[in-house]
Amino acid sequence: MIAKIIDNTFDQQYLYNIMQVLNDSIEYKANNIANRKTWPFGDSGSHRLLGCRLFERKSLNRCTVLHDKAQPFFDMFERIETLTEHEYYLQEIFINLQHAGCDGSSHIDSIQGTKDELTIMVFPNPEWCQEWGGQFEILDKGRVIESHEYKPGRIVIFPAYVSHRGLGPSIDQPHLYRYSIVFRVRT
Repeated sequence: MIAKIIDNTFDQQYLYNIMQVLNDSIEYKANNIANRKTWPFGDSGSHRLLGCRLFERKSLNRCTVLHDKAQPFFDMFERIETLTEHEYYLQEIFINLQHAGCDGSSHIDSIQGTKDELTIMVFPNPEWCQEWGGQFEILDKGRVIESHEYKPGRIVIFPAYVSHRGLGPSIDQPHLYRYSIVFRVRT
């Protein structure tokens, strides 16, 4: 298995609190561009998802984005570091939002193109039924080699150079959104 899965870490009330921040305090735009092909702004890529960048660090001493509502996500990240017994160099915190019909296409998250980059993803929805879909898939040459169910509070850790995608909800229910919190790190 490529992805490391950690379940049953966060209290449901904690996830409700995180969802309140995600729903009430953050503005989403179609600016999460996967497989960026241009430089320096990365305006061109394979697809866009609704999202919001909460934090971005370009180097040890240069932080280019720090959202005023980012603090709870730094707290979550520190809990993940405790769980994994590893300190990471945090490069980005990004929130993705998907609705029915909004499946991601195959992409990689690597920023620097190095093997020491990881993606740590958290599924914050406090309630989710299996029949709603929202799976996370790891792909090889377009073929699914791992599929992981969307579960409340699930943490998924995988190499950032691995091709993957998230599927939106499989049912068209009003106001059903699949959120993911993405921490891009170096080991």
